[in-house]
Amino acid sequence: MSNRFSVFLTGGLVGLAVGVLFAPRPGQETRDELRKRADDLIDQGRGSYEVQRERVLEAVDVGRETALERTENLKVKINETKDKLKAQGDAAAESAREKMNAAADKVTEIKEVVSDEPKAEPQE
Repeated sequence: MSNRFSVFLTGGLVGLAVGVLFAPRPGQETRDELRKRADDLIDQGRGSYEVQRERVLEAVDVGRETALERTENLKVKINETKDKLKAQGDAAAESAREKMNAAADKVTEIKEVVSDEPKAEPQE
């Protein structure tokens, strides 16, 4: 086991040495480059965020406008339906009044006919 650990440790040290020898830039340059790339990625993320934010706000505005239009259309349809129902109710009430008046006239006629007839005397 000790032999494997020493081989592992030796491999790690050799890899570190090779990495340091063949590194394209010194550490400060590498850190600066990484920082620059990170800043670029952050700027890209912010730009993407702003674009998506604008798209969402635009979609919300379109949705709001559509909802308002549909609400107005529904109000118009409700008022039209209410007017139609009122007209139908008024027509039905007028028809009922006419029928009641006709019935009352017939009752009056019947009363007149009955009162004009001589009364029959009860037979015992």
